[in-house]
Amino acid sequence: MKVFFTLSISLICFALQAQGNEDRQSFGLSEDIEVLIMPSQDNELLKRAEIRTRKKGRPDCFAKSLKANVDPHRTGTWDYTKAEIAVWRQKIISKDAKTLNLGFSRYEMPTGGKLFLIGDTQDAVLGPFTKADNEDHGQLWTPVIEGDEITIEIQIPIDQIEQLDIHLEHVNHDFMDILKSGGSESSGSCNVDVVCGAEDGFPIIDTKRDIINSVGAYTLNGIEQCSGVLINNARNDCTPYFLTANHCEVSNSNAASVVVYWNYENSVCRLPETVESGRDGDGTFSQFTTGSSFVAGYAPSDFTLLLLDDEVAAKFTPYFAGWNVGRALPDSSVCIHHPNIEEKRISFDYDPNIISIDFAEDSFVRVESWDLGTTERGSSGAPLFNSKDEVIGLLNSGQATCINNEFDDFGPMFLSWNGGGTPDTRLKDWLDPDGLGLVSLSGKNCTFSLKLEEIVVEVCGENTDSKQIDFSINDNFGEEVSVSASGLPS
Repeated sequence: MKVFFTLSISLICFALQAQGNEDRQSFGLSEDIEVLIMPSQDNELLKRAEIRTRKKGRPDCFAKSLKANVDPHRTGTWDYTKAEIAVWRQKIISKDAKTLNLGFSRYEMPTGGKLFLIGDTQDAVLGPFTKADNEDHGQLWTPVIEGDEITIEIQIPIDQIEQLDIHLEHVNHDFMDILKSGGSESSGSCNVDVVCGAEDGFPIIDTKRDIINSVGAYTLNGIEQCSGVLINNARNDCTPYFLTANHCEVSNSNAASVVVYWNYENSVCRLPETVESGRDGDGTFSQFTTGSSFVAGYAPSDFTLLLLDDEVAAKFTPYFAGWNVGRALPDSSVCIHHPNIEEKRISFDYDPNIISIDFAEDSFVRVESWDLGTTERGSSGAPLFNSKDEVIGLLNSGQATCINNEFDDFGPMFLSWNGGGTPDTRLKDWLDPDGLGLVSLSGKNCTFSLKLEEIVVEVCGENTDSKQIDFSINDNFGEEVSVSASGLPS
């Protein structure tokens, strides 16, 4: 007899749940909808101005914010269906934009309402954004969508229309092409894709899969870009803290506009120093978390700590990186980053770090030169890991590129720990909230997956009261798991 088992699994932990991706209903609506045409922009002029004014101490800009005044109660087109669902739509065109993203200064979606963003084609759809996206700050900032036109669509029960409070204030016109190479030259060919591994001649990268999953690229104000890292805290409770550089200019006033992109990677390993490695990749921005609040920051050590509005979906395989705030410097280090906000790359230094005091009285952890890979613009805020995969610093600045053996400087965790001496200028209140006095903390995998060795178990004729069923869970999940089984004969 074959028995098909159903396992009931209880996890004693804070488990991250992926939000369901509901399908957009099609009601066969008219194509005749109101169109808002934004003022014309000269991409080349904007690009030259941005490149000319780039400097240390501020994030790179890829888009221009254009003012809008869109409100479903005053603009756009309404349709009413037999299913008692009202549909509101507003098309927006910003001619020659490479991508568009939107900033809603008010977002209050009532029960049953759904907001979708539709790009140039019906296949380019983001959403739904729902009541679950209502936040205390009252805003919603969206991921980028390719092309120069976007349609906002709201599907809502007719009896909920009066409770809908949506106001679109920002239409962000991408003049640099963030989905390609940031509008300038692609990142250097010496960079190493995080998807490379043993079969490509880089077995060391296979040992870094967890910390690779901790790093994300993000946009700010819908127009700027940086890198950052999910960071663990001493309670191991999977609070979605996100650590980045202070010079990326996230603050109380704009933290709601942060959109973090996860697993933005090339699909295959482009071998370093090849033509392919210096060309545009094929990663997508399809996995994202939108919105955050400012927790703490300190300019002298160049850190900012954010709390993301939402848990990072389990299907994005998030990892919460560990940290070390001791002053001992490692014999080797690793940086994982998004150069020029392109696909995620990884860099290795096999030599000891040193302390740099090049900047006034502030100390930085310095990588004197990279042995494999490099960093570039857009990598700001990326974490530096020691050999134990603990974050020890965040990328501040440097001269490293593919064509030299120059240095990179990282704002050190040991200075950020006590920062300016107050909770809003230091890390220790948040990463060690119970005052345990920790110097280091391991990372944590906060998602759970179960792999059964057998799905069908043969028990017919066996003279036994028990049957062993082998299964495994993913690494770095250290919580208690209880399993029960039931079966039916085939």
